[in-house]
Amino acid sequence: MRTTIIFAPRAFRLCILHFALCALHFALPVLLFAQTFRRETIHPDADLAPAISPDGRWLAFASNRAGNYDIYVKDLRTGRQTQITRETADDLNPAWSPDNRRIAYVSRQEDPEGDVVIADLDLREGRVAVLKTTRVTTEAGREDFPAFLPDGQQVVYSAVRGGKENVYVRDLRTGAEQAVTADGGTQPDASPAGDRILFTQVGSDGLGTASIFCADLSRPAGQQVFRVTSGALDGFPRWGPDGVVFCRVTRDANRNGVLDVEDGWGLWVASDVENTHPAPHPVQMTPGVRTDLLPRWARDGRLFFASDRGRNFDIWSVAVEGVLVRERDAEAQFRRAEERERRVGEWEGGGVGEQAPPPPPP
Repeated sequence: MRTTIIFAPRAFRLCILHFALCALHFALPVLLFAQTFRRETIHPDADLAPAISPDGRWLAFASNRAGNYDIYVKDLRTGRQTQITRETADDLNPAWSPDNRRIAYVSRQEDPEGDVVIADLDLREGRVAVLKTTRVTTEAGREDFPAFLPDGQQVVYSAVRGGKENVYVRDLRTGAEQAVTADGGTQPDASPAGDRILFTQVGSDGLGTASIFCADLSRPAGQQVFRVTSGALDGFPRWGPDGVVFCRVTRDANRNGVLDVEDGWGLWVASDVENTHPAPHPVQMTPGVRTDLLPRWARDGRLFFASDRGRNFDIWSVAVEGVLVRERDAEAQFRRAEERERRVGEWEGGGVGEQAPPPPPP
């Protein structure tokens, strides 16, 4: 008995198409993931607190690659990195001035709790050199999270005065310090017009809750502060072109029964901050499976942040629309974020020596 094999061109084509679609199913998520996120620094030690210069060319950040945290500046055109502080104590949380010529940061050299210091820079011909440094705050107690106001003559920061942390503005010409908050505040950021200041306020319930608030300096005293977010644990707010970007914890990653700072932080955006209090339906940009912190907007619309998504804290950036496709309403957006979070968790769940599947698409 002779067996005859019949060659069926259509069946063969369907078979090839099936295998091609299967390959695309695994390859496309990798391509989408790579194109959405961009790793801006790569180092075995931690890189934190990115800050983008107003002209979009320079990335300042804090890194402990030299044994303690110092401030570094990376030329985003050439990739060259320059260490601009070399103190024996930590330097943290850099912020650029509007004129692109100064960086404010926190130094623990003179005060172990932290002072605000400003470094004047020479950025001519693509090089970075420090011309001088000026200690802005000399009071006892911790000062942190400095940011320039748009006029370049004032800085806003958080400071512990009388045992409580609040937000203050200091005039660099006179040295005068003015309180912005009285009921607690940290992580401040000034609006592009300089008339509003975002900040994080830790709840007084003892449960570790935190929300984003805004102080509208154009309003009468006593009516300036309003709530921006109402999550269980929100922080690190920054003004951006689409509203306010902030960090939020939504899942109990360490499974201890509560949401806390050890869980995964995701990036969120709240729009319409000026007209609605709190801002309605904030949109989730990253899933919060890993920790994404300290966001800063760049001139080209990319969002820079510190993340451990590479198993170590480095500086990353993501397109302004984020990694999650925008849905028609907040409920659909939440469902998409939940689904991606579940799938990313499965992708990152491969054990040692196992080949994990590619990351899921947005």
